[in-house]
Amino acid sequence: MTSFLDHCRHLPETSFSAGDFVIREGLKEDRMFFLKSGSVDVLKNRVVINSIMAPGSLIGEVSALLNRPPLASVQASTHCVFYVTENPQEFLEDTPQIALRIARTLATRLYSVTNHLAEIESKNRSDQFTLRMLTPVMQSLYHHQTTGEDPSESDRVEGIADPSGLPG
Repeated sequence: MTSFLDHCRHLPETSFSAGDFVIREGLKEDRMFFLKSGSVDVLKNRVVINSIMAPGSLIGEVSALLNRPPLASVQASTHCVFYVTENPQEFLEDTPQIALRIARTLATRLYSVTNHLAEIESKNRSDQFTLRMLTPVMQSLYHHQTTGEDPSESDRVEGIADPSGLPG
């Protein structure tokens, strides 16, 4: 099976030094990055929530797909080299095999989060505070269906700041 990187070798490369921000939380960009080498930290409200170091990892895919600003920042923790696409929508239309793999990756993340939240919900049925926090999230995961419209203009879930996920 070919990797993401095999489909990106024709894309321009860009590099970041340790400490540089690849993506900043809340600042919309029309770029998607494929990590060629190095490692990055994902930060939410300036707190590291994940580290990414696997070559071929995607950065900015959720924001690109939803046409929304990123929910987290991504900062180089070492010198990093990326393949970068300046027009992710066009790139994904031209490479459906990549789009499908991204869809599978996002579906796997959603599956994992949904199962984890369901476990928390079932273990905390007597904790009203936890249930009040989880109920709108779980309802959005169980009942939210796409309308086929542009997700940047629709598909907002009431009670949830942004259901698109991280880091992207």
